[in-house]
Amino acid sequence: MLLDRDSFQREGALLLEGALSVMGVETYRKLLGATDQGAGQRLTQPQPALLDAIMASGGLCSIASKLEGEPLRPVRLLLFDKSESVNWAVDWHQDRVLPLAREYSQPGFDRWTSKSGVPHVEPPSSLSERMVTLRVHLDDSGPTNAPLKTLPGSHKMGRLPVEAVAREVRRIRPVVHTAHTGDVLALKTLIVHASERAKEPQRRRYCISTSRRLTCFQKDLIGPSACRITSFMTPKPINLRQFRKRKQREDKARQAEANRVEHGTPKALREPVQLERQRLLRELEAKKLAAEDEGGETPSTEN
Repeated sequence: MLLDRDSFQREGALLLEGALSVMGVETYRKLLGATDQGAGQRLTQPQPALLDAIMASGGLCSIASKLEGEPLRPVRLLLFDKSESVNWAVDWHQDRVLPLAREYSQPGFDRWTSKSGVPHVEPPSSLSERMVTLRVHLDDSGPTNAPLKTLPGSHKMGRLPVEAVAREVRRIRPVVHTAHTGDVLALKTLIVHASERAKEPQRRRYCISTSRRLTCFQKDLIGPSACRITSFMTPKPINLRQFRKRKQREDKARQAEANRVEHGTPKALREPVQLERQRLLRELEAKKLAAEDEGGETPSTEN
């Protein structure tokens, strides 16, 4: 099996033909079939035997480490089982979320969500760009069975907003990755990718394993009790609801300061002053009218 690391780093995708032997495919099918609960699932508590297969010498973890040039360990594991009855399309996007054991207040980690009861976050591009995703094909993925499409080189652009993704789709010619049973498609995690509905749907099972640098995470990573950031990043655990509320307050404060700089005193502070001024003017007008009715002098506005 040829590992062209330079091509992988440049294009962001590399098909490893026959990476799994027939026995290896059957092993993954058996281990993943035992946890089958639908067409798509996050394996947050995988079987020890499945982890052993991933971490074994020459296994998925070893492949990812060689492609990235540094020791990696798995941080996310997904299983999909598409068929004629379960057939869907996935629009162009980036895989940007990372599962963690709990929420952290850490610069650059934002857009917290919960998936299958596990906190997920979008880490900084500096972290995501060094992650590797491996798609293990347990069935053939031919040209009519919705193979994955990628935009070569898009992994070097960092986290892209929706508008930028649409622009790159128009600019870059996509690559279609057909695969046979036992092939492994290696991807830089931030590469823009998509898949259509199968035109001639057949069963297509594939496992997705995403890995990250060993020095950033604990050794046993998959699962909500294991995926966590190590202490060198000095994370401070917080409540997710409190984190979101504080972020909303900070955003409002920044917006108010921006409005003050651009338009002067914020409306909330201007209104009391304007109301008091209007009250004094009404009192003065009333005094003027009263003085005129009584034939007296008009009250002066001077002190």
